[in-house]
Amino acid sequence: MVRQYFVLAFLLSLSITSDLKAAGKSSGLSVPESGILRHYPSPGALEVPSTTKIGITAAKPFDPSVASSRYWTVTGSRSGIHTGTIVLSNDGRTAIFQPFVPFDIADTISVMLSSMSEDGTPLECSFNFITCIRALNSSTSAQFSAVAGQNLNHLYLAPPPDSLPPPPPPPPDSLPPPPPPPPDSLPPPPDSLPPPPPHNPFDSLSLQPPPNPSGLTTIVDNTPTAGRIFLSIIPGPAPLAGLMTTDENSNPSLYLATQVATDFVLQPNGEMTYFGIDNLYYGIDSLGNTLHTYGTTNGVITDGHELIVKNDGSYTLLGTSKTSQNLSNVGGLDSAVIQGGVIQTFDSTGNLVFEWRGIDHYNVQDDIQPGDITSRALPIIDFEHANSIDIDSDGNYLLSNRNLSEITKIDGKTGDIIWRFGGNHNQFTLIGDTLGISCQHYARWLKNGDILLFDNGVYHPVQESRAVEFYLDTNTMTATLKWQFRHSPAAFSYVEGNAERLDNGNTFIGWGSEISVSATEVDSNGTVVYEMDLPATSSYRALKYPYPAAASVASAPAPSSGLSFSVAQGVGGYEVSISSAQPAIASITLCDETGRVVQNIFDGNISQDVQHFSLTASSLADGAYFCLLHSSEGEMMRPVFIIH
Repeated sequence: MVRQYFVLAFLLSLSITSDLKAAGKSSGLSVPESGILRHYPSPGALEVPSTTKIGITAAKPFDPSVASSRYWTVTGSRSGIHTGTIVLSNDGRTAIFQPFVPFDIADTISVMLSSMSEDGTPLECSFNFITCIRALNSSTSAQFSAVAGQNLNHLYLAPPPDSLPPPPPPPPDSLPPPPPPPPDSLPPPPDSLPPPPPHNPFDSLSLQPPPNPSGLTTIVDNTPTAGRIFLSIIPGPAPLAGLMTTDENSNPSLYLATQVATDFVLQPNGEMTYFGIDNLYYGIDSLGNTLHTYGTTNGVITDGHELIVKNDGSYTLLGTSKTSQNLSNVGGLDSAVIQGGVIQTFDSTGNLVFEWRGIDHYNVQDDIQPGDITSRALPIIDFEHANSIDIDSDGNYLLSNRNLSEITKIDGKTGDIIWRFGGNHNQFTLIGDTLGISCQHYARWLKNGDILLFDNGVYHPVQESRAVEFYLDTNTMTATLKWQFRHSPAAFSYVEGNAERLDNGNTFIGWGSEISVSATEVDSNGTVVYEMDLPATSSYRALKYPYPAAASVASAPAPSSGLSFSVAQGVGGYEVSISSAQPAIASITLCDETGRVVQNIFDGNISQDVQHFSLTASSLADGAYFCLLHSSEGEMMRPVFIIH
């Protein structure tokens, strides 16, 4: 009887899911609900990891009594009744049920919640989902390749530290007895993040620029935007690998050597983060000390393409999940392993408040890479390959999927797809552009509402990469080309890359796997003002962060003062020297690599003579810093390496 119920539920879920996927909508087996915005797993989802938690988000905060298990009914068709702990997110709007015992494989899970909001409004919902029909090796994950032209499905990463093997299936037509219900007062188990490692995760911390840094070469240097460039250098034939910052003229200021590191970013909260060992993101300070670790949960493998940490400590990151599908009807395997992207958002205390799986919304056959679906050699079909997220002021997500050649806008409240741009389900008519997007990276909303992205151009008629800006009109469903930059000579990046719009209107472009040029800055007219190269290697992204503004010189006149600026080590500290052709207004500060001001050195008028100022280092920790001069003519930076 149980087996018959499972088969019926599975077929019904499969039918509904297929119909809704074809329409580009969220799938689900749920009843109409009042006041409930979304759930995870998605109602009607198939192939859900057996270690998943269950989250339900309401429009209004729940009454705290929802944390009592008596308001929840969670039942598996094979594993029986489940009890667990319930926690509420920081805002009280997401209730999270974590079962004490993982679900079985091929288990149809029925969830019912009957509760109320804090103002007494009833909140009720019910839905089903089905766990993985067979155990999959969680250590197998298709990731991006740093080598141009290499298939993207052959780099394997270690399993996440919180992964658990699924339990063996119970005998047919039998249900294990449910565990005794524990008291509601038990503390919830920790939810996702391992503690920071006790050791420094880097192979070495260089407090001086590395010797001959991979032959880093400045090709063009013509008044670039003043700021720091963040590079995550992929291991290759060159001797350099790891994380590096330079000034706008390619002078290195910080180098952290490690063989596994990508996505080196200065986060909105002032923390530097990168993706490294153990399939985790690390948050570090300017000395390379680990402050935080960030990872996925629910049996999802952390992906090294994107992490966003907001000022309040909440964070969003990408992960990957694996499912099994029968693709024999389209020439594939009858038990193909499929990898899809997952968006997970956590509040500042690590509670998972939003989860969105691409496999619930996209069709595997939309993979634009020829031969992936019919291949019998690939261990994993990486049909989606999500590679960037952006979040707008309304909380909606902009998701880039390389192997779909698609940008998707997702409703941050409900998880529904709002629109799809590019790929086989493109909803927009192109105006002023005949190419569209192909295997793109780093899609970002601009302040004017346009979308800027790095178009790799893998399947364009001529393989050429570009930075491109589109205006998407959702009334007429048109996508108008507003701006683009193509390198001369043409550059082509098979993987990686980014394009970011700076506040002054310039665009900073990282060329990813293209080895002839690594980064280019152009003005709004497309004139190159800066270009650099890391020969024989690449940087996953190349990002520029303008220096912090100095209010004291914001309204100063702009004479051609001819300022010069130097920092030299002296007895007991450092000496800062400034000379000027005529009087000027300036300020000098010492900042760490996160941009935080640690010492104010000078603020006032600069005379025509050479002036000297002392930089006191006795109270500062060893590490890499930069001395920053703000003047009416702009900013200058000089690296400072403090070693006591």
